[in-house]
Amino acid sequence: MAKYAYHQIDQNQQPIIDALEAAGVAVCRLGRPVDLLCGYAGRTYLLEVKMGKGKLRPKQATFI
Repeated sequence: MAKYAYHQIDQNQQPIIDALEAAGVAVCRLGRPVDLLCGYAGRTYLLEVKMGKGKLRPKQATFI
């Protein structure tokens, strides 16, 4: 199995989603290639959630 064959949800993702939604941001969980698709004030944002020492996977770095 490939080293990055799975997607682990970071423990801080739900509190981040809750805070974004409380601020009026529309949030959709993607998982690939980034964690969150967010919409606010007519703009779209892609967010990658990482814990303190998290690193981008090679495919994420290529996408960015």
